[in-house]
This record gives sequence, structure tokens and C-alpha cells, in this order.
Amino acid sequence: MGAAQSYQWATQYPDFMDLIVSFCGSAKTSLHNQVFLEGVKSTLLAAKRFYSTGPGEIGAAVDGGQYRTWTPEEKEAGLRAFGRVYAGW
Repeated sequence: MGAAQSYQWATQYPDFMDLIVSFCGSAKTSLHNQVFLEGVKSTLLAAKRFYSTGPGEIGAAVDGGQYRTWTPEEKEAGLRAFGRVYAGW
């Protein structure tokens, strides 16, 4: 994913980047990586009682409510869950 990050920084901050060297990058995220990223996204959304509705979507509330900002408790729970999921990679 380092190559993808290089592409993203070069396009988002063109005045900051003079040159990028993207090694083994691809123009499209692989299906395997999309599944991994969806899993991480699901752990963060679960802390807010939301479930994922697919790549590129915010998600939907379990109880049908509206999206709202994070409480401090949700932030901590979400980041701890994210860390557990990401640690395996």
C-alpha cells in the first residue's frame, strides 16, 4: 500500500512532492485488500452501532438513526478494535 500512499500524497499535495517512487503499485485496489479494508472499517463503525454498507459508503445505523459525531468512549473503543484487527497484518 506504500505505492498507493505515494500516489495519494503526490496528487493531494503536489507542491510538497518533487518526486515519487511507487514500487509495485497498482491502479486498482485488489479484491483481497478491499476485503481487509472493509473489515477494519466495520470495526470502527461497530463502535458507533453502525454497520458497513460497502466500499466507499459511510454505513447505516443499526437502529436506523442518523450519523453523529464520535463520543470519547466510541473513539477509544473504535481505535482499540482497529488496532486489534490491524495488528495481524
